[in-house]
Amino acid sequence: MSKVLYQRNDKIARVTLNRPEVHNAMDPETLCLLGDIFTEISLDDSVYVVIVTGAGEKSFSSGGD
Repeated sequence: MSKVLYQRNDKIARVTLNRPEVHNAMDPETLCLLGDIFTEISLDDSVYVVIVTGAGEKSFSSGGD
């Protein structure tokens, strides 16, 4: 399972931190994945909106892991 999920729907990009078992804490791998995704988004002029969410019900992100 990927630590970060990325979906596109027309002009909207959705990025989801996907580590609910550790309150979506960001480890070095997660940060690299986020960097890659945001680089891809920044190069795509058709994306107008980016929504960043956290998986699970308890928290968006607890910060660094």
